[in-house]
Parts: sequence; C-alpha cells; structure tokens
Amino acid sequence: MGNRETVRSMTDGQRNDIIATMVGAMPSLNFDEAQAIIGNKSPLVAGVGDAFKRYSSASVTTLRPTIPNVGVEFELSLDAGSVDPLEMVRGDGYDPKDWQFKGTRPQGKQTRRFKLVAVGYQPNLDAVRSALKAHGVIPEGQWREAFRQAYPKPDGKGPIGFADLSWVSPDGNRFFPYLDVGGERWLSDFDWAGISRRGVWRWLVACPPVDKAGKSR
Repeated sequence: MGNRETVRSMTDGQRNDIIATMVGAMPSLNFDEAQAIIGNKSPLVAGVGDAFKRYSSASVTTLRPTIPNVGVEFELSLDAGSVDPLEMVRGDGYDPKDWQFKGTRPQGKQTRRFKLVAVGYQPNLDAVRSALKAHGVIPEGQWREAFRQAYPKPDGKGPIGFADLSWVSPDGNRFFPYLDVGGERWLSDFDWAGISRRGVWRWLVACPPVDKAGKSR
C-alpha cells in the first residue's frame, strides 16, 4: 500500500501520534527529512509542516538574552519613575513600613553603560565598595530592576550584587539589593552589609561616560 493510501486509512489519533514522534525528533530532524519519510502531498505532511512552524516560532520567542561575562560592557535602560525603592522591599517579601531609604533616586528615563566585575572574597560590603572603585561607579540599587528586566533568567554562575547601601532595615542595619540563582527565575532579595562575600559574587558597576572620540571622560 502506498503512502497516500496508508494515510487515508489512519485514524486522527494514529496520525497525531506520528506527528508527535516527529516533533520530538525536531532538534536533529528538519522538515525536508520528515517529508521524505512520509511522502508528499498528504494530510500528514501538512500536519508535520504546521508542527515545525509552531516549534520554530516557540523557539524564537523563548530565546533569552545571555548575561554578559565579567568585564564586558553592556547597556541598561531604566524608567526611574516606575521603580520605588521601598516598593522593591515590598516586592521582595518584606513589610516596608519601618524601612528607610537614604539614597539617591535616579531621575527620568535613562540609558547607561555597565559591566559586571568580580573582586574576590571580601569581609563586608564596605570592603566590596572599596574594591569596586577601581572598576567603575557603584550605581543606584534601583538598577537591579533594569538588570532583571533585561536578563530575566539566571545563568547559574552565582549571585549578582548592587552595592548600594541606601536601604536601612527596622533594626537600623544597612542592606543592599541583589539577585541570586532561583531556578528559572532570579531570587530577588536584600542582604545585610555586615557579612562576608565569597568570590563567586559579581557586582554591577557603571562605566565612565565616553566622549565622541571614544575616550572615557
């Protein structure tokens, strides 16, 4: 029996089982190869073709930007009016009632250049901040939200800190925002400045402005 007669004798369930099997092989099977297996001009060909189109479309929409390596410059954009420092506290699961924010609020919509840096083991955040001075400017902690929006999926390489000590908890301790590995999404939180940081931490710093000649100002 030829391919066409075979397809006509199939039930919808049998045809869907074959399509599902071919879809499962898509990482190594292209549409032309699938078509060669099942023959031309059959309902099954159309079904497999549609499945490939859906798979290709889903693959494109689920691609996520890769977090830049340490030392590589990249841009972030922030709509400062949409990020309230104490709402960041609430969003991380704390009651912001008795928290204080003693830092600077960025103004308007901004796009700036940044990079991630590593400064090895440090005994506390004051030591981290001192080490970061050689690499760039410590930005406002609200840029955490811009980073998380630009790079919504963790890379599994450890936490990323935003060394702005502008948040003060109800007990008077200084805290800073950070992101840590949390499965498919970042774990967003604040941490106390007084404890040590392992060398796996990466830190966001702002790069100096560049003039028209490409030189740092």
